[in-house]
Amino acid sequence: MAKNCMHGFTVSEAEGGGKLGTVLRLTYERKAKAHWIRDWLSSHPRIVIPAAIALGTGITVAVFDPIRTFFIKAHIEHTFHVTDNPVYRWFKAQATGLLTTFRHRKDEDLGMEAIWEDRKENIEQIRTWLMETADTFIVVQGPRGSGK
Repeated sequence: MAKNCMHGFTVSEAEGGGKLGTVLRLTYERKAKAHWIRDWLSSHPRIVIPAAIALGTGITVAVFDPIRTFFIKAHIEHTFHVTDNPVYRWFKAQATGLLTTFRHRKDEDLGMEAIWEDRKENIEQIRTWLMETADTFIVVQGPRGSGK
């Protein structure tokens, strides 16, 4: 109200104005709020919450999708398989020869060999399926509890 009353007031020469008097033209600048961003964010949750979720999702995809892609490629190409390592194969060959000399065959093992003898053809079929390229998929179906 004081601004409205003083706006356009003429200060005479006797009161300190110019020769013809000084006309006061009062304007003001808005006070800059210190926390205007925080206030806007807290007062618009219907906009801010979905935008924050979208931003978080975008950042997550940007960070973790290349990592996921790398590990899928590594799994398909068998990059980190220890069994493909020549040093591992050499140690395994040395240990297999060493361990078979100390192993004693039990009569139960011979009985199991006879049971599995009639399934050799099925076992070989499964082995050939498993040796196929990594681009193919194998679906194993059967009743519950059948040992798939």
